[in-house]
Order: sequence, then C-alpha cells, then structure tokens
Amino acid sequence: MADADPGLDDALAELWLRARARVDARIDVLDEAAAALGSPEGLPDELRERARTQAHQLAGLLGTLGLSDASPVARRVELLLAQGPGPADAATVAAAADELRAAAEAGPTA
Repeated sequence: MADADPGLDDALAELWLRARARVDARIDVLDEAAAALGSPEGLPDELRERARTQAHQLAGLLGTLGLSDASPVARRVELLLAQGPGPADAATVAAAADELRAAAEAGPTA
C-alpha cells in the first residue's frame, strides 16, 4: 500500500510476531478436534467447546491483524462446531485448519 504509514505497518508486524504462537496453538486445537471427529470415540463436548472458542478467537484476531481472508474460514468452523458436528465433518475441520495454517505462515499482507 503506497500511502500506508510505515510506523503503523511496523506496529502491525510487531503485533503479528507476538500473536503468531497463539494463532498456531489455536489452530492446533482445531486439528485436535478434526482428529477426534474422525475417530471411533468421536468429539468430546469439552474439546468441541474448546475448539469452537479457539475458532471464534481466531476469526477476530486474524481479521484484526490483516488476514481478512482467513477470518471467515475460522468463523465457518466456529459455526460448524456450535451446531454439533459429526464424523462426516472431520475433513471439513481439518481442511479449514490447513487453510488457516497456510494463511498464518503467509502472514498479514500490507
């Protein structure tokens, strides 16, 4: 962005560096939920709620930090987990986690 404030860009880059570990940890919970969904035991309610909360937090954080394309992905996972997903949803949650991880690796765009 040609008119962007370099100080603001630097501040956002610093925020991203500090937030990255939290983002990765939240995506890890989504991976864990996807694996549980695909297992014979299924997804325990505690993990479903924890993953839903992490997806909600990801949606807000990613949007705030400039990963606006990733935010709706996290929101879809949040809604899916709130509705009580079944084994058939394991691939959807896993694919969303992969998409979120790829977005996090790319980082925010200016």
